[in-house]
Amino acid sequence: MILNGLRGFRIGTYLMAEIVTWARQWPLAEVMKIELSWQDEKPGAHDGNNKVRRDRFYEQFGIEFIPSETESQITARSKYMLAENLTTDDAERAWRLNIQKVNASDWLVDQQRKLEEQEGQIAKLKRKAASLQTTKDRIEAHPYRYAVCRFLTNPLALGCLALVAVAFSLAKEVVS
Repeated sequence: MILNGLRGFRIGTYLMAEIVTWARQWPLAEVMKIELSWQDEKPGAHDGNNKVRRDRFYEQFGIEFIPSETESQITARSKYMLAENLTTDDAERAWRLNIQKVNASDWLVDQQRKLEEQEGQIAKLKRKAASLQTTKDRIEAHPYRYAVCRFLTNPLALGCLALVAVAFSLAKEVVS
C-alpha cells in the first residue's frame, strides 16, 4: 500500500537506513537478492517517475543491480553482496533533510504542553464569545438605551452636542 500523502518525505529511506544499520552488525552476512519488477517501470506507474525513484533509493545503500537477460516479470536482480558493503552515508544525509529524531518522552511532554496552551486559548475565546453574546443580547433587548449610552460616552458626540447647544443658545439670542 502506498500512501501518496507521505511520498517524498524520505520515510522509506529512514526506515531502510535503520534496517541497513541493524544488518551491518553481521558484516559477513549475505544480503538477500532483491528483484525489481517491470511493474515499476511501465509508463505512468506511480506518477511516471517510480523507476528513477526506486533506482536512486537502492543506490544510496550501495546496492547494485544486474539487468535481467530474459524477458520476464523481473527486470533486474541485485548483485551478490555482504552486509559490510551496505552503506548509509547518502541515505543519512537524505532523510535528515526531512526527518528529525526526537526523544519520544520529550516529544510527548512538549505535545502535552502545547495541548494545555491551546485548551487555555480555547477557554479564553469561549469566555470572550459568551461576553460578546451577552452584550449583543443586551443591545437587542434595549436598542435605544444602548444608543443613548454610546452617545453619552463618546467624547466626540458630547463635543458635537455642546456645539449644538452653544449654537442654539446663540441663535436664540440673535432671534430675540
